[in-house]
Amino acid sequence: LDFEGALTERVKLLKGLDAGIIDTILRERISFMPGGRTLIATMKAHGAHTALVSGGFTPFTSRVAEALGFDENQANELIVADGRLTGEVGYPILGQQAATFGADAGKPLSEWMPAFAPTAGALTQSAYPIR
Repeated sequence: LDFEGALTERVKLLKGLDAGIIDTILRERISFMPGGRTLIATMKAHGAHTALVSGGFTPFTSRVAEALGFDENQANELIVADGRLTGEVGYPILGQQAATFGADAGKPLSEWMPAFAPTAGALTQSAYPIR
């Protein structure tokens, strides 16, 4: 299966889980690399616009982005209804784009992630992915 097919098949396995599991995972399983907050703060102090881009899920990336100080984040949406995961992922699916950003280092941000261009402004001419 390609990334999109594999992702949708894996997400189907989550159907019916209480959405509160996300909070449990964030609390018990997610930790940050030392220096992450400092790196983001230093970049922003020098005028950088920071964006966390992931083939993962926004319930995780949004909290990680907030905790570390990213300006914005892009990831896949897990669909929740009545407090439970539906087993579906929202479209469009961010997959291969997120995985290949490192290979695009040095290209203007507007070429590899058009969704960020409006918020990044003039910075789109000097964007560098960091893995």
